[in-house]
Amino acid sequence: MAKIKKPKTQTVDHGSPFIQQHGVYEEAATDAAGVTFLRNVTSDQLQTYHRRDQLSRREYQAGLNFQNDFMRAGIGPRYSTMDLMKVRVSGSGNDHDAIHVARQRLYDALEYVGKPLSGLVVHVCGHGHNAGSWQFVKSSKRASKDGMVALRLALSSLADYYRLT
Repeated sequence: MAKIKKPKTQTVDHGSPFIQQHGVYEEAATDAAGVTFLRNVTSDQLQTYHRRDQLSRREYQAGLNFQNDFMRAGIGPRYSTMDLMKVRVSGSGNDHDAIHVARQRLYDALEYVGKPLSGLVVHVCGHGHNAGSWQFVKSSKRASKDGMVALRLALSSLADYYRLT
């Protein structure tokens, strides 16, 4: 008589409670049924690269400056489009002026960095994605390493634009 095989239940390891007490985590589903993963929503990709010593202090500061302008311009990661001409204004006329000033700084910074690398700066610093998922290196065998090299070049150029030392 053959034994009936029980379906294997997949165990989920979300790490130790010590890891989860530092930051805010959000549980998300995966393609496998019943399996979830935790995503840290308090840390962005730029912070992660700096914490791992993949970016210098100068490159990190340039990325932060760009992020601040990106948020002030009203083009946060919640917007799926990279249309800098659309203005989302809430509030008084003073907010409107600040948005236009931040938007002009974005235009100037992106123009200084150049066409292909400016998309990477928006991809990582603006939208919070990792450098390996950028469209120009996504199909590479070493996507994360190639993306980091390109990101360091872009942030170095951005630091030159901001005149950081």
